[in-house]
Amino acid sequence: MDKVQRLPQNTFNAWGGVVPFVVNEGPGMFVANEGHEMLELDARRRIYDFVRDHPGTYLRKLARDLGMPLGTLEYHVHHLESSGLLSTRAAGRFKAFFVNDGMDRRDKDVLAWLRQRVPRGIVTALMLEPNLTHAELAQRLRIGASTLTFHAQRLVQAGIVQEARRGRSKEYSVVDRDRVADLLVRHRGSFLDRIVDQFAEVWLGLGPPRETAPVDDAATSPVPQEAPWHRRPAPELVP
Repeated sequence: MDKVQRLPQNTFNAWGGVVPFVVNEGPGMFVANEGHEMLELDARRRIYDFVRDHPGTYLRKLARDLGMPLGTLEYHVHHLESSGLLSTRAAGRFKAFFVNDGMDRRDKDVLAWLRQRVPRGIVTALMLEPNLTHAELAQRLRIGASTLTFHAQRLVQAGIVQEARRGRSKEYSVVDRDRVADLLVRHRGSFLDRIVDQFAEVWLGLGPPRETAPVDDAATSPVPQEAPWHRRPAPELVP
């Protein structure tokens, strides 16, 4: 029988999660088995590496991109979750996967929603043009009103988007713009989405508004001040 040793949670985290493992034995304690490496199997290493590079990914995307049968994938993911190497966050009826690398819990919550195409389009459009009405947002994204309502309501419930009344219409805006911008830009390469690429290019090219230049007494007209970045024209977003 292989030698079994109990490891505290902080040791497990310090080793990056790559330790021999058998079972979780209560709060903060793991049981390590020197004869087995959780990531020794090629399939589990591939899953772990993919989730690390695509945080917030979903099971079916994992199966599709790794070319792995869903049943086989579920088996290996279960073991990786049980070992503490992977964790999950719920986003509607989907379960998003993350490696346990210290990512902020709220970042995980937001990123889980950004991995869904329509919610990502809504959030990205509102990042470029805050306070769009329901009709304006549906037109911008070229989606039906009912589809927009369904996804917008879920984003509001998740605390990612907020809504307000503008006359008889609703208008939407992103709650934590800095957090969302950081996640979109930092993980843009893993989205493979031209909407995100458009946003990153615009966002990274926007600095703070320049101050109005001094006006010479002889000048016939003042130099106009540049509009705040969130009021500048944005490129059309097509899903």
